[in-house]
Amino acid sequence: IKLEELARVVELHVEGKTGLSIGDGQSYSFVPVGRGAWANRALDGWRPLLERMVGVIEAAPTPTPEGASDSDEISDGLQALLGKFASTMGPIMLGLQFGSAAGHLARQALGQYALIVPWPKSNELLVVPENVAAFAADWSLPEDATLLWVCAHELTVQLVLDRPHVTVRLNQLLEAAVVESMAA
Repeated sequence: IKLEELARVVELHVEGKTGLSIGDGQSYSFVPVGRGAWANRALDGWRPLLERMVGVIEAAPTPTPEGASDSDEISDGLQALLGKFASTMGPIMLGLQFGSAAGHLARQALGQYALIVPWPKSNELLVVPENVAAFAADWSLPEDATLLWVCAHELTVQLVLDRPHVTVRLNQLLEAAVVESMAA
């Protein structure tokens, strides 16, 4: 109920202070979620980025074992085996790493945009009340004021990401970072 009451107050405040309009008469709702639900929804929201990362991994050349020559039959067999292993295990390992990272991040995330990664378009913005309350208590802040700040932050990020050119450029930068990390 508290989040529903804050939603309109936050919309008016963010529009007034930033000049970013909600537009098209749509309004956003703040949805309280637990840590596990946040992690699951984050992984679903990041799925397009994760799939692009898996594509980059699958397209990466297979490393040649040190000291092997291309004409050596054993080396060719080993290289084929390593290539098959990498193409199978790479995406699995990436999935495990991201699942673990999302679970760890869920313990600290106050809202949907703990990482500024575009999510699929939705009028729902996630808030993790348990983490907001813990953060407010840890820093001796009023919980209601902290919750108001979290909602304002989430809405502001969403409004910025609603600008198509911002999301396109952010996705380009994220993909470039993936390609660069694979080259290193």
